[in-house]
Amino acid sequence: MAELKQVTMDTTFGEIFDNEYACSALKNLRVLGGSGEKEEEDSREKLEAMRAVPLRALLSQGLNEGNLKALIGQLNGAIKSKKLASENEIRDPSHVLKLMYEIMDESNREKLASPILHEGLVREKDISYKNDQSKWHRLDIWYPEKTIEKLPVIINIHGGALIYGTKELNADFCMELARQGFAVVSISYRLIPEVTFLEQIRDVAAAFQYLADHIPEYPADPEQVFLVGDSAGGLLAFMGAALQQSAGLAECFGVERGKLYIKAVGLISSMLDTIRSDGLSMINDFIGTEEEKQNPSGKYLFDPVRVLEEVKLPPVYLVTSEEDMLLEDTLRIRQALDKAGTPNRLIRWGKGGEHELEHVFCVLHPQWEESRKTIEGLCGFLKEGNTKVMKHFLLGASTAAHQVEGNNIYSDCWALEQMEESDFKEPSMDAADHYNRYEEDIRLLAEAGLNAYRFSIEWARIEPEKGCYNEQEILHYEQVLKCCEKYGVTPVVTMHHFSSPKWLISEGGWENNATVGYFADYCRYVVKKLGKYMEYVCTINEANMGIQIAAVIREFMRKMGVAPQIGLNFSSERMQRKKAKTAAIFGLQPDQTANIFLTMRSEQGDILIMKAHEAARNAMKEECPHLKVGLTLSLFDVQARPGGEENAKKEWEADFTHYLPYLQEDDFIGVQNYTRKIFDKSGSVPASDETEVTQMGYEFYPDGIGHVIRKVAKELPLPILVTENGVGTGDDKKRVEYIEKAIAGVRKCIEEGIPVIGYLHWSLLDNFEWQEGYEKTFGLIAVDRSTQKRIPKPSLAFLGSLKKEFV
Repeated sequence: MAELKQVTMDTTFGEIFDNEYACSALKNLRVLGGSGEKEEEDSREKLEAMRAVPLRALLSQGLNEGNLKALIGQLNGAIKSKKLASENEIRDPSHVLKLMYEIMDESNREKLASPILHEGLVREKDISYKNDQSKWHRLDIWYPEKTIEKLPVIINIHGGALIYGTKELNADFCMELARQGFAVVSISYRLIPEVTFLEQIRDVAAAFQYLADHIPEYPADPEQVFLVGDSAGGLLAFMGAALQQSAGLAECFGVERGKLYIKAVGLISSMLDTIRSDGLSMINDFIGTEEEKQNPSGKYLFDPVRVLEEVKLPPVYLVTSEEDMLLEDTLRIRQALDKAGTPNRLIRWGKGGEHELEHVFCVLHPQWEESRKTIEGLCGFLKEGNTKVMKHFLLGASTAAHQVEGNNIYSDCWALEQMEESDFKEPSMDAADHYNRYEEDIRLLAEAGLNAYRFSIEWARIEPEKGCYNEQEILHYEQVLKCCEKYGVTPVVTMHHFSSPKWLISEGGWENNATVGYFADYCRYVVKKLGKYMEYVCTINEANMGIQIAAVIREFMRKMGVAPQIGLNFSSERMQRKKAKTAAIFGLQPDQTANIFLTMRSEQGDILIMKAHEAARNAMKEECPHLKVGLTLSLFDVQARPGGEENAKKEWEADFTHYLPYLQEDDFIGVQNYTRKIFDKSGSVPASDETEVTQMGYEFYPDGIGHVIRKVAKELPLPILVTENGVGTGDDKKRVEYIEKAIAGVRKCIEEGIPVIGYLHWSLLDNFEWQEGYEKTFGLIAVDRSTQKRIPKPSLAFLGSLKKEFV
């Protein structure tokens, strides 16, 4: 019996049945109408009766020519890949190109041999994305020539059933995407049977890692990255996007989580199942080795849709057609995305008129009218990722470690709470026991529909003694970060939220120049250990608080009735008496000042805070360049009555403007506002008896956050993240009212084009409000401190319901 080397239209079914490789692949019974078990058996009998009949006879059975050619290609691919595997032949792109030449039509052969560069485009060719000599580890970058601005980026992954294909096959498609105003990266990867599916995923991850480091070298915007894959490349894009969303999943696959933020994904005629019973079954033996099957990644390799149990993908654009041999795969992806709550759009073409809209038609034939419409729709969907409609708006809530965790025994605040005649009304003790109950709290946040949680890492836990880091506490915060990931919540991590290690204050605290280095070292250590789980980092919470406290104390004696936006207990006659006792706690001399963070700041200390921020930011980005780093500021909505303009200007200068030189290299600014401050020619105007005030004694004024955002945006061209905004009240209906009005102001700012990237309410929990103790209640969740039982308030569900305002 002659060996079957090549399947053509004239190959008979008998020849296929007699070839073990082709026969094992000929299970694509759907082309004959079979689906159920009985129908499948009927189809098999029909095939047996057709041993002498050529494949072209399928055309009379209703199969279109395009899908028949695709089937023939799969059969040839099965023969070639199985033969190569049995011979243990290691292939390079030249072998694959030869194979592809044998199974594709003449027009595609010409296109693959020498793609014609479209006029007005630049192609950077065969860039190595791994430090090796492999011809597979190459990528091309296409972009419009004479480009001045940074363009959004599309990473394209070619198809080919995981067994054939190179980036060159998608050249025309990539050029069409580039003409739409994108920088397009097309990557090659190693193929089955040289490697397994797991190793292909690792190749894609390596390409992502390279691009994260090198995209800025091209006219490409690293903040606007999209991912598009076709056929098996769609499956790799699906898995690659999931790994970018989850550090835990990336670790499971043995790769580093990439530093790319993929904003949307396009899947064209995407493959989903890796264990198949159709014409792609030749890949089944190469999905993973026996060892890989037993690894944590095994369950995802053999059932890729399960990654959606672990992560939520960015918005997905799906393309298929009635003549697509992988139509059912695409429909299953759509169903899984809907179940996971992932925004998606399905484009399902009917049968073509002039053209047969077969598998990946818009990639193979981008010049067709149907392809043009598909590509324009895809690009439009991706570009929506840059607008307020589809952007990943962070809607959530905030806490601070010392206020909610409990038993922060190595911090300065704990020491001050325990001292005789403490300014604190009560000690924090167990606080809200968030240290042990963080998962319950994060779960409640996520179940309410919120997608972001700002919390702080407690420096005093990480470095309880100078230079001695506690690895167990690192592991604790790693679990908190993984918990956020588990519930689909973006963590916003604050490195310092008011409380400091006790030893730091003994060293001179926040007026000692050495603190700059101490803080940077701590931040570097944390992100070196945990940075792969982090995205947004605030170095210092309310970096201007010391200046605000100094201003309040100066006005206190004038009884102006103005309080800072935190709970403090001032009594000026006690200050000198307290100084010596406080100094003793930190081992200082009686005449020395304990320079904790929540104390009057000198001008030198004010600049020191900014230097600490800069040093920490630089250290963290050296370790993890993907991090988005900023700080937060406490900002009143400063308003002026006639004659008070100069006083208002001075206040805003002190609170905000003079910090601008230190913020220029930041990635965002955290804005925190609770109320307004009004000035006349005499200074700050106290609230009148008719003014509605909060538990904190300042005006109930939810309109302030919108006003502050506009003021900040005029002077600082950075994305704005509202890191705190809320109200101390025992009446949750007032909290709902506050949130509704505040969010309306934020929404209006976005509509005006201000880059507001999120709103994080203060606070997730009723907590320890510093010197005011537990009396003031800011939380979306009440806490019964006798049992630590969580009681979600209606305001939590209300805030979650506003997610639709930003999606």
